[in-house]
Amino acid sequence: MIRRIATIAIISAFLVVPAQAQRPNAARQTQKQGKGKASRQDPQKAEQADARQLQKLQRALKLTDAQSEQVSGLLATRRQDLAQLKTTGKDQRKQNAQAAQERFQTGLRAVLSPEQAQLFDNKRNGRKARTR
Repeated sequence: MIRRIATIAIISAFLVVPAQAQRPNAARQTQKQGKGKASRQDPQKAEQADARQLQKLQRALKLTDAQSEQVSGLLATRRQDLAQLKTTGKDQRKQNAQAAQERFQTGLRAVLSPEQAQLFDNKRNGRKARTR
């Protein structure tokens, strides 16, 4: 009798543990998939993301009020450019997104002082090095 219960417990453990181990990953993947799409489809979330990026730039580069206004306009233009990419093909979308980002960075450098531009480039290059 004890042998039968032990056998059933072992078999149950082999069946339940792998099933439980797979559940958290599936939940995380579902959350990740929904997270990115919502911000791309919701203009209000895109504006909030731009506001967060503006705050980061203000802190990192110590932007003046005038510079902040100009950067805010650049972010809005980039957001509009990226919103228009929804109708293009995947390859074209990637190229156009890169072009929009380059236009933003060129405009940003035009707004920044030489010291701020150098700081921006240093931070950007450091970020690139960490992602490689």
